[in-house]
Amino acid sequence: MNTKSTTVKEFQPNKLSSLVIFISYSHRDNREPTEGWIGELHRFLEGRLEQLFGSSDLPVFRDVSGLRQSASTLSEEILDNIRKARFLMPVLSPSYLASEWCELERQEFLQYYGEMAKRRIFGVEKLPIMDRADFPEVLGERFVYRFFKVDPETRRSRELTANDEEFLNLVFDLAEDLTNQFREITEETESSKGTIFLAETTSDLQHQREEIRRELKMKGYKVVPSVALPFELDALRARICEHLSEATFSVHPVGRYYGIAPERSGGLSIPQIQFELAQEFAAEGKLKRLVWNPSKLEAEEDDQKTFLEYLAIDPAAQLGTDRIVGGLEHFKIILGDELNEIAVPTVVAAEETSEVSTVGILYAQADKANIKALRKAIFQAGFEVRRSAIVLEDGIPHLDNTQLLDSVEAWVIYQGEQPEDWALGVIDLLDRFPTARKAVYCAEQTDEPPMTREAAVLEFENALATTLQPFLDQLKA
Repeated sequence: MNTKSTTVKEFQPNKLSSLVIFISYSHRDNREPTEGWIGELHRFLEGRLEQLFGSSDLPVFRDVSGLRQSASTLSEEILDNIRKARFLMPVLSPSYLASEWCELERQEFLQYYGEMAKRRIFGVEKLPIMDRADFPEVLGERFVYRFFKVDPETRRSRELTANDEEFLNLVFDLAEDLTNQFREITEETESSKGTIFLAETTSDLQHQREEIRRELKMKGYKVVPSVALPFELDALRARICEHLSEATFSVHPVGRYYGIAPERSGGLSIPQIQFELAQEFAAEGKLKRLVWNPSKLEAEEDDQKTFLEYLAIDPAAQLGTDRIVGGLEHFKIILGDELNEIAVPTVVAAEETSEVSTVGILYAQADKANIKALRKAIFQAGFEVRRSAIVLEDGIPHLDNTQLLDSVEAWVIYQGEQPEDWALGVIDLLDRFPTARKAVYCAEQTDEPPMTREAAVLEFENALATTLQPFLDQLKA
């Protein structure tokens, strides 16, 4: 094989596109007598993908410089590229199966994508795996492409090369199947995971915003705005509201600069206009907001100092909002945790919506991670769901989100390991406000269910849905 013409495009994170393939292989398979075989496969595959997508910026990554750190550890760069990859392409051979590095790469990809990983692994069998029991369990036969042929008389095998017509045919099949799978997964995930409003920001955080956008897209979210916002004030506000109306979550990177202020905006910058419009949606319980400030942030302008102070201390700015100060990676972890708590929205017919009550869930901060199943069960029963943590001030419970009081028609208090006095205190808190009905859901770990006649007490029995059903049926009556 002639390898002199083989070129390898370096992986550049700042040019990361929607389609990224990580080639996992044993470096032994790229040595004599087939030196450059994997490089040649890489080059032909990348070229075909560029033709199918009409783009010259579709990175196919492989480690060509020995980035692996040790016999049992992957370098941070390798780990980072695996996590950015949409697809894993293991080059299967006896050397691949014997490589601890290849095993680590595959396990990292499996851990990142979980149950979805099987649809994202496309195997290239360079040399035959004689004992199929040695085949990686996650690989089915559907996405395995055999780049070798066996002599029917001698039963000896050899790799196909670029000089073989079958080689190019297999590359074309592989590229087309990858393309179709990419589009299928993208359509499914973008329609199922929901929409995130990622606010436009200033020049100092533009690169970080793009990285957040890429990660959200890779996780299957639709990210808006997808094109630059208009600059004229009325059109700007209308476009932002249009995007916010379809979003369940908004992300606001706020940096050193205040940003450009459109004419007739009273000096408000585009970042602040986005934040304040999102605030209106959050006040109605329609949106959750996450604000990110990098570590050691110092405003460069007086207007930005004022805006940062507003974010930090104004109660209206904090409504339905978490403000995170720290590095980008820290923020992305928190963002992922927050998104995991958001239930996938279900479309309800318009004529049914007006009859559905809104149920509020109240919980202790320590139980925040435990209410997901409760939220899902109430939502699937046909109710809109709002939530608020209960905070204690001098031992007295208060709602973290008081705006819920005007919109919620019934309450479910989640009692985990909190004592009886805590639940009774929350019931007393609700007595100060008009509300339809109240219930205390006593989880499986609850030791002290409250003795009260002011709220229904729902003690866990076998299944969450069964425990809730009598109370939810009353709300529908």
